[in-house]
Amino acid sequence: MTSRSSTIIKRTAAAVLIIAAVLIALYWYGFFMPSYIQWHEREYVMDLDGDGTEETLTLKNRKITLSENGTVLCEKPQWLVSDVLCADIDHDGITEAVMLAWVHGDYGESHPFWERNQYLIFSEHFYIFEVRDHTLYPQWMSSKLIPEIVTWKLNDDMSFTFTDPDGEESIWAWLSWGMERIDQEYEPY
Repeated sequence: MTSRSSTIIKRTAAAVLIIAAVLIALYWYGFFMPSYIQWHEREYVMDLDGDGTEETLTLKNRKITLSENGTVLCEKPQWLVSDVLCADIDHDGITEAVMLAWVHGDYGESHPFWERNQYLIFSEHFYIFEVRDHTLYPQWMSSKLIPEIVTWKLNDDMSFTFTDPDGEESIWAWLSWGMERIDQEYEPY
């Protein structure tokens, strides 16, 4: 092998490695997500923790930020949030922050010990948070959604109408502990 061909092989290998690293980084930060995802930006200004002072919950650039009087109290940069809304979905008099979030893996940060390499994929999750002690406190966090939610609508009775990628609608509500489908009999996966 000549010196020239050895140099060409090294340069080609270096270029391939750089391209692979860039593609992996782009994937890891969510640049190759399903095309049907609708990325929203929202801002809610209200007293979320009942202390008489308004907090601001902002969804911008796929990130959630909780602030009060211009001071950031809490951020959730590890998730890619497609939408958020604020409502008292469990009818307890406290407004919850409800999110559709894309995270690495099927279970989020906590997962069964038998799950290996679960952080390589993105999956959609439904999260419910309350604001307590100047932070977003998890009330309920789903595992991977099957099917995924393309659009959602909060109904007057605090139930949700979800639409999946195939256009099928289902109605879900908070019942005792967790979201349950209420428009048909329960069907386990």
